Amino acid sequence: MLCTAANRVFLRTGLSFSSHNTRQIWSRSSFSLGKSTVAPFSNPEITMNRSYSKPSTAELAQAGDSKSIREQEDPFPEARVLARKYAVEHGYDLTSMWEENIAWGHLDSFRHLNNVHYVRFFETSRMHMMYLIGLEINGAQGAKAVLEGHGVSIILKSMDVKFKRPVTYPDNLVIMQRPHNTSSSRFTLSAVAYSLAQRAPVASSEAVCVWYDYDVWKKCDVDESTGVGLAIAKRAHKPTGKD
Repeated sequence: MLCTAANRVFLRTGLSFSSHNTRQIWSRSSFSLGKSTVAPFSNPEITMNRSYSKPSTAELAQAGDSKSIREQEDPFPEARVLARKYAVEHGYDLTSMWEENIAWGHLDSFRHLNNVHYVRFFETSRMHMMYLIGLEINGAQGAKAVLEGHGVSIILKSMDVKFKRPVTYPDNLVIMQRPHNTSSSRFTLSAVAYSLAQRAPVASSEAVCVWYDYDVWKKCDVDESTGVGLAIAKRAHKPTGKD
């Protein structure tokens, strides 16, 4: 269940969202077709008046217009600001926000994001949070231990997912989460997937996470005043707005 945070772009407090290597077509190019007639048993006339409504990324690169390229490849800068505002208003942890790029292959035959992917995205975001906590407490060795299943970390007891809106391509989802009901043995992790294309939450989850010692394969208790217990307690923000 462990997912690495390598080659992903994550957010830290006070920083804006990264483009996450987004390479998507935001607006579909339209064709302007000239008139053509097809006579019986003849080859159709091929119009020479076809043109894209916007220059391609390759054409912009040849022209040296890097700003326009960035604008085409990243259609969500304003939506990221709104996503961060939503996170602040609802008490989500800003240090562990995770942006997931929706690929064409994520869609199912109903032409929307398949439901199983939400669970994977929430899982990745959850482990990203624990990776950052390991890094915060014990540096690179602590982060490595979390990803490789050594020492004290969390194990998932249960998870409930609610779907609010269908997601289509292109889109990016920002996964944000907040711990609550913390104790020495477990805590609940609320998470939401926020669509940058729709500028709204599209799914939410409630996960019960149990503290677990992977060196002895047993549940354990943690001290909430130090170490991982304190790190989770610090992230247990209270919302300032309505869900």
